[in-house]
Amino acid sequence: MPELCRFHLAMPVHASAAPRSFCGELLGRPEGRSVDHWAGSDLFGHQFMARLAPTPAQPLWY
Repeated sequence: MPELCRFHLAMPVHASAAPRSFCGELLGRPEGRSVDHWAGSDLFGHQFMARLAPTPAQPLWY
């Protein structure tokens, strides 16, 4: 089997309970290392992080 090219993905969320609920409830993945403002989980060998964003992201227009 070929070697898996692993990635780290960090996604901003905007509610205080969102990091844990997104990884655990929505994705159904076990929680990894976490603190109150971010939660990590194993996404089939890849690292997924949901981080609490201080303000909603603004769209970028090119």
